[in-house]
Amino acid sequence: MNPRVCAWLSLCLFSLIRSSAAGEPEWKELNRQIAALHAEGKYGEAAQVAEKSLKMAQDTYGEGHLNVAKSLNNLANLYLLQGKDRSEQAAELYRKTIAIEEKQLGKDHPDVADTLFNLALLYTLTEQYGQALPLLERSLTIKETKLGRDHPDALRVRKVWEELKARGRV
Repeated sequence: MNPRVCAWLSLCLFSLIRSSAAGEPEWKELNRQIAALHAEGKYGEAAQVAEKSLKMAQDTYGEGHLNVAKSLNNLANLYLLQGKDRSEQAAELYRKTIAIEEKQLGKDHPDVADTLFNLALLYTLTEQYGQALPLLERSLTIKETKLGRDHPDALRVRKVWEELKARGRV
């Protein structure tokens, strides 16, 4: 997998785990285990723990809670890191994450933009460029509107979008 994609997914995973400090101690401990396994490159084992974390979040907080969205996104990132064989599972988890985030945070929240970007990366890696482009454009619009055109997150999304355009992929 592209090293830049791995680095981005790693950053997403760790930032989401850190941001999920509020919650049941067992859920937090599972997230710490996920981070440790991820750091060791044990994505399959990390995904197994992430599946438990997701179940716990669903049982503890309910399906529409942001901690469930964080767990879904973490699991999707791990599935994506495992390769194309798990890409459809990852895509479905990203779509569920987006639905929860939009309902809880609004359609133009930067967290929604992050998940849109993750799903766009998945589509790019699986050469589904036509599906990636509108997600990248929406993510970029949110980032630029909410954070500014020169914010590092907006610049990162713009760079991926420009790379696709330069390669004639869109």
